[in-house]
Amino acid sequence: MFFRVIFVLFASFIGWAIYMANTGQPNIFIDFVRHVPYGDKVGHFFLMGILAMLANLALGYRSLNIGKISLWLGSLVVLVLVVAEEFAQIYVPLRTFDFGDLAADFSGIALFSWLGYRFICMAQRKGSGLSS
Repeated sequence: MFFRVIFVLFASFIGWAIYMANTGQPNIFIDFVRHVPYGDKVGHFFLMGILAMLANLALGYRSLNIGKISLWLGSLVVLVLVVAEEFAQIYVPLRTFDFGDLAADFSGIALFSWLGYRFICMAQRKGSGLSS
């Protein structure tokens, strides 16, 4: 239950940030990122990576099997939403589609999903009874 609440709160924050960027409203976070070298890419990497990790933790790292490939459901959902949102930027005058953002998103999703999985494995070995 804990990870589900944290996931919803974090996803809501990201949704709010996307709304603010799409409508051109002032946002302290976006303004800060603009002043950091590669801040946009770093932001994409960490935000989408953490979102994927939280989604996987909230879903108990359930996986979807497609043939011989097994994909974590939380990562897959975040990946689909990230791709849809990035391509939607083509139609939003204040936004810019960027393959670099997608690359940062994909990298963050892959790394943080794996880190979350390692965290769960370590917690289970220690017998913490950690659950979603």
